[in-house]
Amino acid sequence: MVMIYTQMKNKLPIKFKDADKVSLFFHDEAPQIGSGYRSVYVIVGRKWAFIHCPFTGATKKFIKSIYENILAMSERRQQR
Repeated sequence: MVMIYTQMKNKLPIKFKDADKVSLFFHDEAPQIGSGYRSVYVIVGRKWAFIHCPFTGATKKFIKSIYENILAMSERRQQR
């Protein structure tokens, strides 16, 4: 039963079919997704960035400027 449940969580929603896979570092911006490094799928629009975590099955919507700040911070942390 547990394997079936985790397989259902790992399925991507249809909306994220053409999304980019990105590794981001979260502090407490998205408690549904969790904190630390997460491999997430991202769709960036004109005003919003939609983030989906296949591990938790959670989806979060950020304003594009906040997403760009998270992405820049994640890139700086990886360079250390």
